[in-house]
Amino acid sequence: MVELRAGRYTLIALLAGVAALMSLAIWGGVLEVNATVVAGFVITALTIVAFGVLTWFLMFSRIPDAEKVQVKRLPAAVRQLLALLIAGSAVLLLFGLTWDEAWHRTYGVPLGEDFFWRPHILMYVSFALFAVFAFGGLLAINRNPGTFRQKFRAEPLLGLLVLASGFTLVSLPMDPVWHSLYGVDLTAWSLPHLIMFGSTSVIFLIGAALQISVIPKTDWRFRIGSRDLIAVFMLSQAMLITLILLVVEWDGTIVEVGDMAPAFYARPQWLFPGLIVAAMTFYGLLTLRLFQRVGIATLCGVLALITRLIMIQVLGADSLDMTARPQIMGLIPLIVLDIAYFVRIKSADHPLTARIAALAASLIGLAGVLFVIAQWYYFPVVTAQYALEALIFGTILSVITAWYGYTIGESLHTLGGGQQASSAVETRRVLFGGAVGVAAMLAFMAFFVMTATPPVV
Repeated sequence: MVELRAGRYTLIALLAGVAALMSLAIWGGVLEVNATVVAGFVITALTIVAFGVLTWFLMFSRIPDAEKVQVKRLPAAVRQLLALLIAGSAVLLLFGLTWDEAWHRTYGVPLGEDFFWRPHILMYVSFALFAVFAFGGLLAINRNPGTFRQKFRAEPLLGLLVLASGFTLVSLPMDPVWHSLYGVDLTAWSLPHLIMFGSTSVIFLIGAALQISVIPKTDWRFRIGSRDLIAVFMLSQAMLITLILLVVEWDGTIVEVGDMAPAFYARPQWLFPGLIVAAMTFYGLLTLRLFQRVGIATLCGVLALITRLIMIQVLGADSLDMTARPQIMGLIPLIVLDIAYFVRIKSADHPLTARIAALAASLIGLAGVLFVIAQWYYFPVVTAQYALEALIFGTILSVITAWYGYTIGESLHTLGGGQQASSAVETRRVLFGGAVGVAAMLAFMAFFVMTATPPVV
């Protein structure tokens, strides 16, 4: 019965996630809603559920005692190297995404007619690295003895990385197929975009968990070590890519003059503050549970903000009305989460602490974000009715996502296992190899950007 209940709750959570994804995609709009569009949504939903069930079966379903094997962990040095490579791929993808945003604002190329311009190619290189993670990880897993479930559970974080990378690769062809069937995107919330960048964020989360797994476990504390910063960087990039995708369309003068697609204005406009706070409470509680460090949620938010500001400056995109205002507003709920855990640090592991933190971050975060929107934005107009809708529906959304974040953070912390010691020589060798790899990615990115020519409009 316990297994049946666990499977039922997993399926409910998975279906809720699919429903949220489909809701965003519907609000994203398509040129024409017909049977083909509905079929595309159904097939996509079934694909997500199939991967979710496969993940549950391989990683979390109950197995008979006769099938259980002693867990074998990858050497700490291998985990460290893998985490560094994932961090490098995050840089390529986030810069490509910001570059893509800048070029769309500069040249006005419709979404869907930009498959092979330079920003997208840079993102494709990052996706190619995911293919290396998927197939390389599968080869490493397959070397273990036992059944397929035993092999995946011998190194659970690597198993999750293989599944997430594999799903990302499967989802990549969806974008050109989607556009060939349904035309150009009306908004950034096309279903392929939501799936690709959502699964990418999952990969960054797993990369952070891999990095945390090589650090000795401690009780709750304030001090953050140098090795923690690698994981912090990956989590901050997951935060950033999520926030860019969810709310970037509200952040620009084109919204104020009414030039966005009708599908954008037809959305419930409380989603703007609601999604900012919901995304940050999700990542904030996930980060706190994964690290068990007070102050870590705010640090991730600050690093996401700094990354956004640096990329805007490098691309000269401040003249294009590209801002970091959503990232600044996102700091409000993160700070509240850290304050709540600071006050209750002696009871940080108690579920009540997470509930108090989530509710306080949702209510205070929404109030603060609404106040800032009223100062910085002409649209949406913050009226009493709008504020009430945002507080009611935004709080519900934020508390739910906070629960997801808490659960995922706890699971990743547990799956990482204990720290395995590696020699100082091995650690230096791995760090040097990882630094060389990341430096090569950055050099390629710099060359690729500097030699780019404007697209033909």
